[in-house]
Amino acid sequence: MSTTRPASTLSNGPFRSSSLKKENMPGSTAFLCAVFFLSGASALIFETLWFRLSGLTFGNSVWASALVLSSFMGGLALGNGLAAYYGDRIKHPVRLYAFMEITVAITGVLLIFIIPVLTEKLSPLFRQFLDTPWILNPLRLSISFLLMLVPATAMGITLPVLVKSLFAESSNFGQALGKLYGWNTLGAMAGALLGEIFLIKLFGIRGTAFFAAFLNLSVATAVLLLSSRFQAEKSEPQREAKPFFGWSISSFREARLLFAGFLSGGILLALEVVWFRFLQLFVTSTTVVFAFMLSVVLMGIGLGGILAAFLSRLRLKASLSLIAMLSGATSVIVYMAFNPGIGGNATNLLAHTWFDVFSLTFSMAFPVSLLSGILFTVIGEALHEEIGEEIKATGLLTMANTVGAMLGPIVAGFFLLPVVGMEISFFLLSLAYGVVALITLDFKQVFRTRKSALVAGSAVVIFSLLLWRFPFGLMNDYFQLATERFNNKYHQWKCVATHEGLTETIQYLQTDYLGEPLAYRLVTNGFAMSSTETYYQRYMKYFVYFPIAVHPNPKRALLISFGTGLTAKALTNSRQLNSIDIVDISKDVLQMSYVVFPDPSDNPQNDPRVNVHIEDGRFFLQTTGKNFDVITAEPPPPKAHGIVNLYTQEYFQLIYDRLAEGGITTYWLPVHHLKEEEAKSILKAFCNVFDDCSLWMGAQLSWMMVGSRGAAGPVTKEYFSRQWADPIVGPELRALGFETPEQMGSLFLFDAAQIQELTQKSMPLADNYPKRLSDIYIYDSKLLQGYIRYMNAVSSKEEFISSPMIQRLWPKDLQKESLDYFEFRNEVNQFSRWSSYQSNMSNLHHLLTKSSLREPVLWLIGSSEDQQRIVDKIMDQKKEVTDEINYQLAARALADRDYVLAETYLSKIAPQNMKKMDIIPLHIYLLCLSGKIEKAKGLMAGYLKTEGFSNESIKWLAYTFGLLR
Repeated sequence: MSTTRPASTLSNGPFRSSSLKKENMPGSTAFLCAVFFLSGASALIFETLWFRLSGLTFGNSVWASALVLSSFMGGLALGNGLAAYYGDRIKHPVRLYAFMEITVAITGVLLIFIIPVLTEKLSPLFRQFLDTPWILNPLRLSISFLLMLVPATAMGITLPVLVKSLFAESSNFGQALGKLYGWNTLGAMAGALLGEIFLIKLFGIRGTAFFAAFLNLSVATAVLLLSSRFQAEKSEPQREAKPFFGWSISSFREARLLFAGFLSGGILLALEVVWFRFLQLFVTSTTVVFAFMLSVVLMGIGLGGILAAFLSRLRLKASLSLIAMLSGATSVIVYMAFNPGIGGNATNLLAHTWFDVFSLTFSMAFPVSLLSGILFTVIGEALHEEIGEEIKATGLLTMANTVGAMLGPIVAGFFLLPVVGMEISFFLLSLAYGVVALITLDFKQVFRTRKSALVAGSAVVIFSLLLWRFPFGLMNDYFQLATERFNNKYHQWKCVATHEGLTETIQYLQTDYLGEPLAYRLVTNGFAMSSTETYYQRYMKYFVYFPIAVHPNPKRALLISFGTGLTAKALTNSRQLNSIDIVDISKDVLQMSYVVFPDPSDNPQNDPRVNVHIEDGRFFLQTTGKNFDVITAEPPPPKAHGIVNLYTQEYFQLIYDRLAEGGITTYWLPVHHLKEEEAKSILKAFCNVFDDCSLWMGAQLSWMMVGSRGAAGPVTKEYFSRQWADPIVGPELRALGFETPEQMGSLFLFDAAQIQELTQKSMPLADNYPKRLSDIYIYDSKLLQGYIRYMNAVSSKEEFISSPMIQRLWPKDLQKESLDYFEFRNEVNQFSRWSSYQSNMSNLHHLLTKSSLREPVLWLIGSSEDQQRIVDKIMDQKKEVTDEINYQLAARALADRDYVLAETYLSKIAPQNMKKMDIIPLHIYLLCLSGKIEKAKGLMAGYLKTEGFSNESIKWLAYTFGLLR
């Protein structure tokens, strides 16, 4: 039995023992390798499931995750130590091994059912210490350790107890250790992929646990059936040794080797943390992607163990220090040579396919992982030579290595990454391999011959030169590469702030307009999480202004996930609220908000009504005793790693439970990341909890789910409209395109009845079935086009009229007035540069002539209030008026319906720039609106000579205004 963690926990192997018969059955080595392969697969599957469910009980904060991992590794180390201490007293190790496998199977499945129950039972206890981490975290550690004590300890025991019975066919300790350690690790690799790609999707969390238990029971049964072939003889007298904390340490060299095992386990696990953080800059972060990255590491370790077994007759233990130095040197080389364009990925620099992920991870992590598998095996061989007792050597080495592996991620996650960053972490961990080399250095072997001394000296020189010439500053180039994929012909993003924190690497990108900052984009671990562009502002602030409009007396609000702070700012702008709680898992994201809010008095965190909680959102909902009138959330996309449980039915139930009577929740539904069936699965989960659920447009394909806990209404028209009269909120609403109160109703899509009909054949997303969402992000525009039919304004208008929810919550006077704005919904929902919408000239004309709306006109032709603000600033400074400024002034005049002025500004643009900016059709249109038909005909004729009827806008202009006569 083993786990996902290399070197320490992926090691169940046989070792030579003088107490065993040499009459094993033919092919016993192959049998044992198969047994350990299945054991490794089962252990990895169980570990993955336990960690998933522990995140639901203890939260997924960096502290909670580290404590759960430490608890698990601590149990493994305890099992290793117990086996080392009691190993020589075990008379029937095969039977004990089978019993350990059965124990893991039973307790592993029990944990799957116990952990979710504990969530409810432990909430009152956790609630008392929610804002007291120095009490809460030790409490989490203690409980998680107790939960995992039995199965983790059983896993830790399995390796050493088989020493007596499973080492009978070979007289080479290193060969036996390497083979079984390697195959066990490869089994873990198979478990990592099998569980994430197939099992959880097919059987759910519980069904997958039963599958893992079946593997354990199969292994136990097979071993028991063949136990008669592995009978222990009477033990030969053991060497007398001095006790040392219950174990015997016979020499200083033994202590050095154990310390080397401890360090090597810690270094590799720390490197794994740093590797994964680094690779996230260039891969799409999903659970399957993480499984693939982990599988590459496990494959390297496993193959390293097998390779060491084949090379064991070469007495690799004499080269132990050289292998350690080679590991450190390789770590430096792969960092220097890393190419994010590998795997056919040079264009977008973001790996989407499994092959891309495999290629990038292989180039970064595989070489050192391979050497780590060799290093562990060679340390074991040297330790066995020193001790001479197989069980003791196995137990002590795995215990030391496991303890190191337990501390490695903690050191990397809590010290190296947040304090010194990825680059210096690579340097220090490479240097640490030099410490392992120094500890394991055998001077007798080094100076045994002139050749060996020359080889050792050369290795030291090369290793020292690599560290001396370490490419400090290279990380800045990698950060720049990671941001290039966000650039396009409309926006060029530059990184203005970077922070490597506890939970993620944060980058803030800035795009400028006319030399002034226009918008910021928050990128965490290479994924664009949020932005301050108009598109994002519209739907994120809408999540607040909608419930504030319809709730009769909102006083207490909760925001889950801070992001760039736009939603939080909308909450603090709402003066009706008396208290605002903000929950975010990352302290660093909150601290980095100074980029968006350089003035501390403007930062929503500093509002006296705000209480900030650095905690997992789900854990907060489980443990807080507060109730809220408004709960809004915009967590990361549901397919991001570790996020799916913030979109399940059980999670939505937690939100419902924390709502006060009449309370309202708004929740992000990013359908542009989802297949239709996946979006329906989330929607079904939401509406299974909220009887009066409804679905609304936000901005394009960022939709909003709305639910309440018995919300009553409606409020009066005057009450609903009060935000538009607010001196702060009113201008902001209008800048976001909500120019009148009644316009907000036109974003309606479906209410509960329509959603129930739409999702009747769908299965809700649930904690037990997280794979109802695939791990593939949608980048196919054809798939996204399918959502357009759900945004049909005509059908939405009819459903708005007949909706019981609208009748209950929407002010009567506004219901009829809202109907008029459905006609303009498609135009309002366009956010793009003008050239992308040349075919929509008729939409622009419809908006201008049939409505008084202003902001959508700007959006349709590539402008916004933010750009207009920059233009005003430049004009106030009396700087040169460029063609781009004239274009923006024309856009402003057009939005104000001053067509003559708009044409005047546009005519000032140089002809060559007019063509370059692709705005000649717009100029023709303005000439027509200004009554200058003859001039429009002349411009049209010139355009047709060079371009012809190149787009629908030209055809529409020609026939609408008779420009071909």
